[in-house]
Amino acid sequence: MNNLKRVLSVGMASTMVLGMMATASAASFNDFTDKDEIVNKDAVSMVTELGIIAGLPDGSYGATQNIDRASFARLICVTLNGGKEPTLGNLTTSFTDTKGHWAEKYIAYCVQQGIIAGKGNNTFAPSAQVTGSEAAKMLLVAVGYNTTYEGIGGATWQVSTDVLANQVGLYKGLETINTSAALTRDQAAQMIYNALNAEMVKYEIVPGVSTNGQIVANTQRQETGETLLEKAFKAVKVEGVVLANEYAALNGAGVQDEGKTYVQLNDAPNGLNSTGAFKVSTDLDMVGKTVTMFVQPDANSTQTSKAVVLGNALESDTNNVAVLTAGKDSATKIKEYLDDNNLKTNSSTEWYVNYALQSEKDGDKTVNKALSTNEAGKELTFIDNNDDGVVDYALQLVKTFGKVTSYNDSKDGTINVSAVNPADSITYKSLSSTDAVKDINGFADVKKDDYVFFYKIGNKEFVEPAKSVEVTVSAIKGAKVTADDTTYEQSGLVKFVNEDGDKVLKDAVDLGDKVTFYLDNAGYVVYTDAEAAADEYLKVLAVDSFSSVSGYANTKILKTDGTTEVVNAYYDNGTKKVAPTEGAIYAYSVNSKGVYKLVLTDLTEKSINSTTIEKGKTQIKSGVLANAQTVFVIDRGNDVYTVYTGIANVPKEITVKTGSAIVDKNNIAKAVFISDSDMTGSTEGVYVLDKNPTVTGTSDDKTYTYDVIYKGEKTTLTSEDGKLFASKGYYDNVSINGTEITKVTGSAIQPSEATVASKGLVANAQGTFSYSDSTKVLYVDGTDVSESSIGAITVKDGDIKGDNILVIKDSDNENIAAYVLICK
Repeated sequence: MNNLKRVLSVGMASTMVLGMMATASAASFNDFTDKDEIVNKDAVSMVTELGIIAGLPDGSYGATQNIDRASFARLICVTLNGGKEPTLGNLTTSFTDTKGHWAEKYIAYCVQQGIIAGKGNNTFAPSAQVTGSEAAKMLLVAVGYNTTYEGIGGATWQVSTDVLANQVGLYKGLETINTSAALTRDQAAQMIYNALNAEMVKYEIVPGVSTNGQIVANTQRQETGETLLEKAFKAVKVEGVVLANEYAALNGAGVQDEGKTYVQLNDAPNGLNSTGAFKVSTDLDMVGKTVTMFVQPDANSTQTSKAVVLGNALESDTNNVAVLTAGKDSATKIKEYLDDNNLKTNSSTEWYVNYALQSEKDGDKTVNKALSTNEAGKELTFIDNNDDGVVDYALQLVKTFGKVTSYNDSKDGTINVSAVNPADSITYKSLSSTDAVKDINGFADVKKDDYVFFYKIGNKEFVEPAKSVEVTVSAIKGAKVTADDTTYEQSGLVKFVNEDGDKVLKDAVDLGDKVTFYLDNAGYVVYTDAEAAADEYLKVLAVDSFSSVSGYANTKILKTDGTTEVVNAYYDNGTKKVAPTEGAIYAYSVNSKGVYKLVLTDLTEKSINSTTIEKGKTQIKSGVLANAQTVFVIDRGNDVYTVYTGIANVPKEITVKTGSAIVDKNNIAKAVFISDSDMTGSTEGVYVLDKNPTVTGTSDDKTYTYDVIYKGEKTTLTSEDGKLFASKGYYDNVSINGTEITKVTGSAIQPSEATVASKGLVANAQGTFSYSDSTKVLYVDGTDVSESSIGAITVKDGDIKGDNILVIKDSDNENIAAYVLICK
């Protein structure tokens, strides 16, 4: 096959085509907004880095979008031209549907090289979506395969193409692809990536002798020893072990500058040193592993730092990696784990703790020292980077559990982190920096008061948020605690599991406890603080004497759910435990022993005495605001409390005689406790079916339930008053909050005889009203209520009595009947 570069000239301005065009400055993989949705990440990274496929104008890669036949023809041309947009001169095709098409020249070149063919009837169908088999055939020919010799033309082209594509490796990583279906951009990247790594072929005429003794010429396919990547991009594929990067280094290599990786190559190609730093970024977990890279060596230097790495360093298939986190803490158990993973260590295995080499003296020699323990929570990674069954590097990562005590992300950034209950084996117990933006990896991911893990590797410090779960304890067996169907054990990274000094997890919790577990990376519990949610508040009703021995006082509290309880409680004023103040409001948390810790961090209590609270009005008084989360707890007397959440849900008006609010630094009230008040609910009209209510509850706490018609429906409303109504009938001035009647004003309006009930009018002693199809009519017989109609009303006519009716006016127009009740 001719080298495309001999045919193409350079310099023609590129043609932009729906995100398929790419240049050398195309966006990299990490810039794509949808990179998490890309399946073939390495392939997309490579082909975009090579300038073969570009991202879309919206900043995404568009992994699930399809590619048409014209666009894929262009991709073939760009690939063969080393990632550069080619100039194709005045090439044309004979296809009737490609004349003047933007891709006509690309299609013409591919036809000329035998890469593509038409659809029949002298058409190409440039806008049709390219299928997997069609793309594979184009790439096979681009790599050098002859359509006639390989049988990938004619009626059976697809079967022959799929067979050959599998043999060549074009479908590697695409094992579930439907080759008859449209190809996605994600799949296209993988297929092109596979083609770049495929060895090119050529065909030679080899003389032979036929069966009848005549000399004949035979065509044979031969591999050229050169990949498409090498031929078109002048790049080579190299493999080697990462000895250091910007995060860590193994013995003998130094930590690198940002964006550099130090690699020991296995078989360095001509023109490239076997060891050195490449300009490519790798993560911490790549240190010690074998990676594959596609590299363009510098034409004038063998230095690795001057070579260009195309795409990313990719983890090689030769790595056999096993990560031990399951608390197998003895040397014997470590060996058992290695046996289970077909691995073993020997004297050449290098052992590291946070990337510090472990060694010991053996006579005059310094030898590798194996770790004998790996407590729960410590991560011990075994790397066999050449798949010979022997561990090359054993890397233990030990993290410290702690809490962010100060944090400021302005300017250079400052942070202080202190260890929480560290185990005796933990030596790194604090992290502090006044240049945290630059110096602390993960600084932007945490904030003040976060529980975190932190660790140090060489001179670099890392901090990361600790994962937490909120669960309910359902079973305890030995040292294991089951909560929400998951079994938890204590981490070996800490000495105590809570602030009370419990050394064993089972002692820190009780059955039924709702707790927060902070977990290490392996899922072991490092801490449980059992603190309630941030929006939990209470009012202290009474306090007994404070005991300095126990550290708490018997305290009667009122919670925001309206319940009272006598508990053990103390106020944490920031320096010591003291007795709570009677009548004060606090935020609180509860530990596993049931002791209440009361705090006022960033909170202030403010009086709202002699204040009127209005439904929906956010300002309660100067310096006190309410929102949809504010909880109102109102004392109704006799240890009965009514709770409302949100200013939009309180009664119409609350006249506060005595009350307090606990507010945050933005003056938003978290909780409002009102001990003496008058309330007025919204005014509604209610038809009382029976003045005698149903009584429930206890002798000290009775609830009265009335059968009524409210808003056109039979329902029930409750009250704390058993004598609200003097008789059944319609009351048009009733204060209601939710389903509770808070006040009744005036007497009942009674039904009266109907005088008109036709032609759009209905009348009685109340007056004459218009009605419409939306007017609802109810038939009321005692406490039974059923649907009826205006036509069912009997009107007074001489000696004939009419039905007694009651008209309920429309709330927006008092001349219109919203409801009519026919009352028996």
